[in-house]
Amino acid sequence: MSAKDVLLAVSTSGFAEESASYAIERAASEPGAKLHVLLVCEPEGEKIAEKLSESSVGDKVGEQLLQALSRDRRTRGYRWLSGISRDAEAEEVPVETKVVEGELEPELRRYAEGKSFSEVVVSLPSPGFFSRFFSKQGDPASRIQRSFSIPVKVFRYE
Repeated sequence: MSAKDVLLAVSTSGFAEESASYAIERAASEPGAKLHVLLVCEPEGEKIAEKLSESSVGDKVGEQLLQALSRDRRTRGYRWLSGISRDAEAEEVPVETKVVEGELEPELRRYAEGKSFSEVVVSLPSPGFFSRFFSKQGDPASRIQRSFSIPVKVFRYE
């Protein structure tokens, strides 16, 4: 691992394609740099299934829906990972990928702990109107940027 390496964090909840292009370009601009891609499989489908099981839909249908959503997100995430790797290899940038389960912020910090990167690139959802004003935890971009002593570039998706 080199201090020239770039870390790209992507979640199965969504992805801004510009983040991958930017990360690949940054890694390609540094001779010997590698692109590390962290795919975080977030458990957001559980919230939906939980709400359905509380309603008239029932537990069995809720569990089936959870499994279908999880499979769909994981498949989509692997497709993104494959595309990112292919684009990086086309630019002759070595790629290392890692897939983890959990929430983006803690998994990103856990993966980066003890490693040296020149920059962290992350894809986050655009904040909704109300979340900007009423979120108790604040903007995740700010929290992520504060948790690293290196540059953090955030790209948003809808």
